[in-house]
Amino acid sequence: MNVKDEVPMKSKPLKLLKEHMRTKQFTEQECAWQIPMLDVNICSDGLVVGDALIVATVNPPRLYIIEHLNESEKVQEIDISAMFKSLRHLLKYQPRLALSAYGEGKVLIHEEVSGSYELLFKEGGVWKSRPIHTSSSTPVAVDGVCTENNCMYLSAENFYFLKSDGFPLSPSQTNILGIPRRRAVEVVDARRPNYLSDDVTRKTINSQRNFLVMRDGVVVRAQPKWNVPKDAVGEGSIDAHSIGGFLEAVDSVNGFVQYVPVPLPNYQSYHGSWLATISRTPFIMVPHSNDKLLTIDTSGGVRSYELSPATLGKSFNEWKHSIGGTEDQDLRIEFERESDAFDASKLLDPKIGKFDPSNAPHHGGNQWMGGTGGYSTAGLGGVGGPFRLDAGHDVHQMPDEAKRQVPEHILRKAREIAKAEYQKKLKVLLLTPCSTRVTFMLRLLLDDNVPPRSRI
Repeated sequence: MNVKDEVPMKSKPLKLLKEHMRTKQFTEQECAWQIPMLDVNICSDGLVVGDALIVATVNPPRLYIIEHLNESEKVQEIDISAMFKSLRHLLKYQPRLALSAYGEGKVLIHEEVSGSYELLFKEGGVWKSRPIHTSSSTPVAVDGVCTENNCMYLSAENFYFLKSDGFPLSPSQTNILGIPRRRAVEVVDARRPNYLSDDVTRKTINSQRNFLVMRDGVVVRAQPKWNVPKDAVGEGSIDAHSIGGFLEAVDSVNGFVQYVPVPLPNYQSYHGSWLATISRTPFIMVPHSNDKLLTIDTSGGVRSYELSPATLGKSFNEWKHSIGGTEDQDLRIEFERESDAFDASKLLDPKIGKFDPSNAPHHGGNQWMGGTGGYSTAGLGGVGGPFRLDAGHDVHQMPDEAKRQVPEHILRKAREIAKAEYQKKLKVLLLTPCSTRVTFMLRLLLDDNVPPRSRI
C-alpha cells in the first residue's frame, strides 16, 4: 500500500432536517433525517464512525458528514470530485463509492469502478484526504459476510441466511445451517425493471450494503417489493406505490421473519441503470449499533430502525410510559413557578369562581373557576382553592413551599366548601356516599377488563 501526500478539503455547513417518528404511534422506525442535496444526486454508501455518520454520493461526488447524529442540526458537505478528475474523460463514467473504517478516526473511500482508494481523516479540525495505491486479489467471490457472537453469517440469494460456528476455518468439522427461501406466488408488487434483473445486479452490487446481523441473531436484508410475499403485510394496510422496499428481519433464534416497509425517497431518480449497480432497493443499510440500523435512500433520506425483539420491547415500555401508559388522555405541559412567585396578600376567602363561557385559559388570579396557578378559586396548580377543577389547559404550578404557607383558617373554609359542593353533586346524580363508593369499586374492576374505546 502506497500512501501519498495529504490534501485539505473544503467543507460547508448545511441545515439538517430531523423528524421523530414515534410522536403519534410506536413503530420500528425511530427517527428520520433529510440531508439537503441536489435532486439528481445519488447516495452510494454510508458509514457510522463513533457517533458520526458519513454518507457518500456520486452525482456529483460528495461526502456528507453528520457529527453527533442524534443531537446535530448541521451536516458538513465536502466536495471530493477532485479525487476522480482523471476519470472524467470516460464516455459513461458512473462511479460507485464504498466506505470502510480504517483505524481510529480514519475512513477508506473506495471507488469501485476504477479501483482507486482515498484515505479520509480529520486533522486540526480540517478534513483531509490522501490517495492510496494498492493491489490485492481474492481466490473466491464472497456475496456477504458478517460475524456476531462467534458465529459467521453468510449472505446468499437463494437462502434467508447461512450460519456457521466454524466455517470457513474448519469446514470439514462444522455443519452449516441453511433455511431455503420460499418463492412467493404473490408478491407486494411484481413490477421489476429490466435493469434490476438478477443477471445484471449480481455483477456489480456489493451486497454488504444490504445485509447485516444485529443483536440476538437477527439477520436483516434489504428486499425489493417483488421479492416480498404479499401475505407478509396486512391486506390494504400498505400502499405499494409509497414503499421503496422492505427490511426483512429474520430471527434466527426463535425462527420467524418479519417485513418492515421503508418509504420511497423524496426524489425519483432517472438514473435507473446507475442505481442498479449500487443496490436492488432505493436504499442501503448501515449498521448503527448492536441495537439499531440506518437506511439511507438515494436522495439523502436517513432513517433509524430498531428490529431486535429485546430492544423493541424496552423502547415500547419507555414510549408507553412517556405518554402516560394506556390511559386515553391528552398530554399537558406543567410550568413550575418560582418560589418567590407566591404573594400571600392575594389570598382571599375560598370560592368556586366565575364561569367563563369561552373557556379561555386563566392563571395567576383569583376570579375564574378552572384557572391554573392562581389563588382562592377552584382550578389546578394554585393555592387556597376549595377543590381541583380541570378545564383542559396547560398547568402553571405553584411550588409546594407556597402551598405550605396557606393559613389554617383558609384551608378549613376550603374543605367546607368542597364538602358542600360534593353533597350537591350527589343529589344531582341521585347518589348517596355509600352508593358512590360501590360505583367507584365497580369502575375499577371494569377498567381492568374492558379495553379502552376509540373516540368517534
